[in-house]
Amino acid sequence: MAIEAKAIAGVGDNKVELIDISREDLAANEILVELECSAVSAGTELYSISRATAENPAITGYAPIGRITEIGADVSGFEIGERVTYFSPTAGGGGHQSPARILADPSHLEKWGNNFCLKIPESVSSEAAAYAGISSISMLGCDLASPQEGDKVLIIGQGIIGLYATRHFSLAGAEVIAVDLQNSRLEKAKSFGASHTINPGDGDMVEAVKEIWPGRADIIVDVTGSYKVVEDSIPAIRQKGKYVFLAWYKGAGFNLECLHGRVFEAYFPWTLQTDLVRRSLELMRDGKIDSQSLISHRFKPADANEAYDLLRSGDDSCSSVIFDWR
Repeated sequence: MAIEAKAIAGVGDNKVELIDISREDLAANEILVELECSAVSAGTELYSISRATAENPAITGYAPIGRITEIGADVSGFEIGERVTYFSPTAGGGGHQSPARILADPSHLEKWGNNFCLKIPESVSSEAAAYAGISSISMLGCDLASPQEGDKVLIIGQGIIGLYATRHFSLAGAEVIAVDLQNSRLEKAKSFGASHTINPGDGDMVEAVKEIWPGRADIIVDVTGSYKVVEDSIPAIRQKGKYVFLAWYKGAGFNLECLHGRVFEAYFPWTLQTDLVRRSLELMRDGKIDSQSLISHRFKPADANEAYDLLRSGDDSCSSVIFDWR
């Protein structure tokens, strides 16, 4: 018997619908998961929705948490009722769909990349755990840049990915300047470990950085995805520093001339990895990451259009959105 499910999907004109989907029966190496909640990664999802059409709808999301309701015959290590997080359903599409068929073959779950299905520690709430994958992206940026104790790290953009970057670099012992145009985000960045904050609306960002750090930043992390912001930030990095491109850079338009005479290492860490998702969950369990505090709005899946419209509006009160499927 086919599995009937609901999914949030972009259907054209920047709109979404809660659609009905029918998937094949559960395979022997899969589990079936009923969602409790799923977090929204605003930048990625709004971009996906903008490209969707009625002919090619796009199921969004990659941050689901659910409980196992059925287990395939060849699956071991999982039990009915356990909570799990995963990257995306076996049948394709994003994480905002329930119930979902998830590959849980042990021979495939420890590989590098987006292939994971992990249990949630008992003490971590489902809402907080929904951000483990998002956290892991920022953690990878931190791991690649390998900050040393006392390194000076400039993190530009304090949306959800930027806040996690601020937390991971501060946990690594770095001194962090957080940059954003929204003062509410800068206040949150302080609670996530930022030593200093800069609002570029108040004056030149590079001059403000040099006033705090005359030797400039050892590491810059861009989380804006804006070529102009990247270009403007280059003078704030010291020679032989490091630059982490922690955003989705679409289209063209970067001025390579701004790199002349600049020597630094560059990293592009945009992917999820199993061990980093697990480490994020462990940090939440140990009280070192307060993901719950990031959630500002909760919506039912049927109200997804209202949720995405809020994110699109740039409302300062909206830090992060979660869908409640219960």
